[in-house]
Order: sequence, then C-alpha cells, then structure tokens
Amino acid sequence: MSIKRSARLTQPTPGFAGPETSPKYAPVPELEPVHLELDLRLDLPNKSVHGEQTLTLHARRSGARKLSLDAVHFQSLRVDDQPGLSWRYDGQKLHLEWAEGLKSGQRITAHLRWEVVDPIAGLRFGSADEGTFVASDHETSRARYWIPAVDHPLVRTTAEIRLHHDPAHTAVSAGALVGTKPGQDGLAVTTWRLDERTPIYLLCVVVGDLVCAEDGAFEGAPIAYYAPRPHSAENLLRSFGRSAEMLQYLTTKLDRPLPWPKYFQFAVAGIGGAMENVSLVSWDDAWVMDETYHAEMGWLVDSVNLHEMAHTWFGDRVVCREFAHVWLKESWATYMEGVFVEDTIGSEAFHGHMHEDAIAYQGEVASRYARPIVTRHFESGWDMFDHHLYPGGAWRLHMLRQQLGDEVFWDGVRSYLARFDEQVADTADFRKELEAASGRNLNAFFDQWFHRPGYPQLKAEWSQDDGQGTLRVTQTQIDKDKGIGAFTFPLVVAVEHSAGQWTRHTLQCEHAVTSLTVPLTGPVVSIVLDPDTQLLHKLDFDPGRDRLIRALSGESVRGRIHAAQALCDSGDPTGIHAIVAAWTKEPAFRVRRAWARYLGSAKSHAAPAALAQILELETDPKVMTTLCAACENHRAPELSAALQDWLAVPGRPYRASGHALTALGKQRADAPIDLLIEKSKDSGWWGWVQRGAMLGLGESGHISALERLHEVTLDPSIRRPVRIAATTALGVCARVQDRAQRERTLAQLAVLARHPDYGTRMAAAQAIKALGEPAGASEIDGIVERVAVQDKPRVRKLAAALRKSDPGSDRKTIESLEERLRKLEARLATLEGK
Repeated sequence: MSIKRSARLTQPTPGFAGPETSPKYAPVPELEPVHLELDLRLDLPNKSVHGEQTLTLHARRSGARKLSLDAVHFQSLRVDDQPGLSWRYDGQKLHLEWAEGLKSGQRITAHLRWEVVDPIAGLRFGSADEGTFVASDHETSRARYWIPAVDHPLVRTTAEIRLHHDPAHTAVSAGALVGTKPGQDGLAVTTWRLDERTPIYLLCVVVGDLVCAEDGAFEGAPIAYYAPRPHSAENLLRSFGRSAEMLQYLTTKLDRPLPWPKYFQFAVAGIGGAMENVSLVSWDDAWVMDETYHAEMGWLVDSVNLHEMAHTWFGDRVVCREFAHVWLKESWATYMEGVFVEDTIGSEAFHGHMHEDAIAYQGEVASRYARPIVTRHFESGWDMFDHHLYPGGAWRLHMLRQQLGDEVFWDGVRSYLARFDEQVADTADFRKELEAASGRNLNAFFDQWFHRPGYPQLKAEWSQDDGQGTLRVTQTQIDKDKGIGAFTFPLVVAVEHSAGQWTRHTLQCEHAVTSLTVPLTGPVVSIVLDPDTQLLHKLDFDPGRDRLIRALSGESVRGRIHAAQALCDSGDPTGIHAIVAAWTKEPAFRVRRAWARYLGSAKSHAAPAALAQILELETDPKVMTTLCAACENHRAPELSAALQDWLAVPGRPYRASGHALTALGKQRADAPIDLLIEKSKDSGWWGWVQRGAMLGLGESGHISALERLHEVTLDPSIRRPVRIAATTALGVCARVQDRAQRERTLAQLAVLARHPDYGTRMAAAQAIKALGEPAGASEIDGIVERVAVQDKPRVRKLAAALRKSDPGSDRKTIESLEERLRKLEARLATLEGK
C-alpha cells in the first residue's frame, strides 16, 4: 500500500464515527492491577451493594506511583489510610497516588470500601415479575458502575470473590468454588477463586432464588444451568443441554483443553442476549425454552451457545489488546458457529449459514456505513459491536481459510491460541502466526479485507456466440470518497453445458471490470457464480429466466439462493411462481428462509400471493419465523387473510406469530385492530406474541391502537419486554396522528424516559426519535445522563437527528409538554403505589 492510502485508513468512517472522532488507544497504567479480593454484600430488596476490595498492584516501571480507577456515581467511596497514599474521587474516577515511586516489579496493595444503590448499569436486580435475583452484566464498559476498576480488556487480574447473601439463595461467580460458611447478620458467605488473569468485564456474579439443572461434567468440570423461579430445570436442560457435546467438539477442533474448573450458565431477565463471562456464561431468560419455542428457535440457541463457548479461547484465554482488534474474539466466535454447523450437519447447511451472515453484514453496509473491520476511530468501544464485527469479520476468516487451505489454516489458528494463551493479542499477532504456518506474506490480504472498508459488489453479464461465452464482471462498490476501491479476488464460475455436464473456471478479478471467456459446444442451461460459497460479495446477475428457474433445483446452495434473489428482483410473476413450485422440494431450511426474505423484498404484485400460498405449505417452525417476517413488507388483502387464517391454527410458533401480527399491523387502514388488541393481551411464553402485537398496533397507526399502547406503557403489571415493545411502538403509532395526539404521546414518552428500567429508557429514546417531534430532543438529552457511557454516543445521535428536523423553537409545544408531563408523572406515581 502507498503511504497516502495507509494514512487514509486512519481516518474516521462517515456514518460510523464523525470527523472529530480521535483514534482510541488502550490505557497502560503504570501501576497495573494483578489481583483483587472482593467482599460483596448484595442487598436485593434495597438494590444496593456494599463492597470492600483489596487491590494488589504491580509496578510496570521504576518510579510508578499513580493509578486511576473507573468508578461512576458511587454513593460513597473511600480508601483506607496507608502511609504515603493520597486519593481523591471526582464522581467518575478514583485517583490513587503514592508519595514515593515504586521499583519496577514491586507490588503494593490498596483497600477500598464503597456503596452503590441501584446502579445505572453493570448490575441488574430482578423485578417482581422477573424473579428474585441480582446479576452482573459488564460488556463492554459497565463494571465501572458498581466495582472500582480499570474498565478495559487490557488490564487482567486474578480474583477471590466473597458473596455475602441470604442463606436461602444461591450465589455463583467466576472460577472455582472454595466453599460456603456462616457470616455476620445471619448471612452466608460463598467464596469463589479465579486463578486465571481476567479482564473485569469477564467477571460475573449471580445471586438469588435460583433453580439449578445439573448436567454432568466435562473432563471433570461440572456443567450446570441456573435461572430464577418459575423457570424449571427441564426447560434449562432443553435449552442448553448440548453444552457437553459442544465442549467436546471445540476442545478437539482447537486442540485446547477446557481451562475452567466448571462450565456454568445462567439466564435472567434484562441481559438482552448472551455473554461469555469466564466459566459463567449469562443469558437473557427469553432464551429459556418450552417445547414449542425450542422447535422454532432451538437451532439459534445452539448457535449462540457455541458462540459463547468459543469465546473461552477467542476472547477469554486470548484477550484482545484493545477494542480496535475486538474482531479477534467476536468474528472468531461467529465463524465457529458456522464451522460447527459444517462439521456436525454438513456443507449445505454451512453454505446456508454463511449466506445468512453475508446478508446481515451487507444490510448494514447498505443502510448505515462501510467501515474497516480494524479501526481506532469509534466513539465508544460498544460501537464496534456491529454486523461488521460479527458476520463481516467471520466472512473474512472464511476467505482466509479458502486461501490457505484447511490444514494450514487450522494449524496456524491452533498455534495462535497456544502462543497467546493467557495473554493479550492484536491483529498483527494473529497474522504473523498464520504467516508462520503458511510460509506466505498475508499483509495484502489483511490490508484489503481488514484494514479497508467495503466488499465486492458485482454486476455480471453473460453473452455467447460463435462457440464461446463471455462473462463480464464489474465491481460497482468503488467510491473514492468512502475510501472503497476495487478488490482483488478469484471468482469461481460454474457453467452447465447440458444436463449435469458442468465445467468450472476461475476469473481473477483485479480491476473495476474483468472478463472471462468460456469455450462452448452448445447452449448453456445454467450458470452459477461462486458455487461453493467462498467469496464475500453481493451479486447482480440475471443470466435469463429459464437458467434461473433451473438453478432453483440445482446442487449448489449458493446457486439456489441467487436464483431466487434474481427472480424476485426481476419481478417476473413466472419466476415467482417457480419459487412457490420449488418450495416443498427444497430440503435445506436455510435456503427456504433465504427465499422467503427475497419474496418479502420483491417489488412485484405476485409476491404477496406467493407468500400467502407458502404460508399454507411450510411446516417447519424454523422457517415460519422468517416467512412471517417477510410478510411484513407487503400490504395486500390476500396476504392479510392468509396471515389471519394461519394465526387461527392452535400451537403456532411464538416468534413467528409475533411477526404475523406485526405484518397485520402494517396493513394500516385494513389492519384487524380488534385481533391485534386481543393478541396484545396474550400473556403466553415470555411475551413473544404480545411483543409482536404491540409492534403491529404501532404500525397500524389507528387511534384505538394508540390508546392501547398508552395504556400498556404506563401499566406496571405488564412484563418488562412487552412494555419495551409497546414503548417503541408508541412513537411509531403517534407519528401519523394529529398534533394534539403527538404532544400527548411525547409527554408520555418523556415520563418513560425517566423510568427506572434501563431498557425502557432506551426504548423511549428510540420512540421519541420515531415520533419526530423536535421538542423531544431535549428529553433525549436527559436520557443521555441516565445511560451507561457506552450508550451515550448512540443516544446523542438520536437527539442530533431529531434537531435537524427542527424548523425553529416551538415554545407552545414545549409548555404543553411540560404540563402533560407533570400530570402523567403524578398518574404513574399513583399506579405504582397501587
């Protein structure tokens, strides 16, 4: 790369980081925490923490005498007296300073005491309808809200954690159980010891009235799952019961032992997804499954389970040096999901899995931004956790594997994991291990795919005459302003000359336009580009309707998926009817999911009718979710009728039913409001159906829907995730109402912006933005001060976007809002009192 281009790569990415965003580098404290002893008294009824910490510090250089710990909004924080030690606390950081510098390698301790009440983030206490528990949730920078720490992955400590708790409760943390003994004030004290150096964001605790499902052991390490009552051990085993099998697979594949003394998992409300805490993986309890839900989404829980487990090595044992290189954990864990599918199910399933990853990444590029996988320009480390990081990075690992071959690739990966075990690593460290294994210089590959934004977007054209065919491929992604140029890559082209007679050719693409000539002996019946799913790319290619219809039933998963895409893009009813005809013959559920998505985006009058037909044909719950979601993109009487008939059948999958209800809401004036209101009261499994009904009410824009959403969002008896969905829907629904209703809704959203629940506040910010009332920008400003540091940039962007639509200050609107706000806050206080 030229010096000029290299410099350009250090610039912010438009849409991802503003031009004023400075590059971020890891902090390297001169006094490094290496061990912590924690005593934690977790008061569940009062949502408070009384903590004591003895912190052991190591001097990285001679003369070291200062350390700053992240500690945000602690109610009290003090440091025990020690000769020569002074300290101050500014509400954000605790600054420690010794009068005399230490010698290099010397160790010293500091003893801290503090109290935190209902912290903004990092620690979650269960509400009345969620069970009795408290659980930590730290990624990426949330430990700082309840534990004083250097809240960055680079700093790693060993730990001893003593949990003071109700003797009737279960108390679990990272590492090995030392034991439980009586403590003071009638409490029990359970001690856990972690001998592996670990970043603070990977430490975890959970305490509460928990049900436990023991699931044997793996090579002597016990396996168990926990959740608050009323969850059952049966459902926990159903959800996570493949863990031992996955541990066996990963330790064999990576040739690395399980490094933890146990492998526990727990599920509580409010986690949102899952998190790879060392030896204690956390999940949102929405992923605990009954039989119906497992039939629909069990495959996805298995995928996430494998993902979090893969972090044991990619992220936990080998820690990313800084957030710029966080792909080394998330891209890897995502890719291991696909590799597990490949090795346990087969290549067709793997190709379908990789297609879904490509669609997720490409959607973000199209709708938001194209950024390099490795970049220092971000406002918050949390911003890096996007679709570029997960599927985008996974695809780049897949292409690297194709280039090196399986044996060399996996040898290099195993060498990397062994060399950097219990250490920190960055992109260059990984690259060098692959170079050592392959004997190749991989700088060009990493520069192109990891340090530059974008990916190949191809327009292909086929022509033939005089005994030869010509494929012309144009790279359409080139955009100098965004720093996206032409890519260099091999593109495999499979040509079917007659039934079952295939030849393969490789087109080496290096420029904006490249051509390939193929000798022919007769007419070509089918053409498939990238038949083995080896290249991350987006393809615009229509070789002709008959060839596409033939490819729908071909051997290549990539060919079958692209054929449906091209037929839907063309809008030709004959092609769409061909997809319906091929539907029941397609064996791969991921291919049918892809077909459903393309029918959902098809701009053709034939697409809604096709989806209506397929609703009657599809029997696999794993496909129904995507199929019903695809229906959300069309408004048509026949589709509305089909969805209502589909919902009338008992035992439908939960999330698929939710999407069906949202799709019905999007029928707008023709939406079946009575049905949506009825379903909004369906308190079935974890509120999945209710959530879809709430979103459907929001999309309908009906005044009666608005009334129902107003009612739900202020009802404290409504389950939290349902209330969050209703809050999101409220802004959407009110946007199309008259000014009086928009002002009324803004006032209610302003109340929700002050709600004690974190997720509700974030949903209120999104809803205020969706409502589109410029006066709401100041309410979003208020939310900024009540969210974690990693979420502040996102909330600020919502307020900024809303202000851009402000034609001028509307004092009357603001005064009306303030009056409504006072009344609604009084009403909320009354309801909560009841």
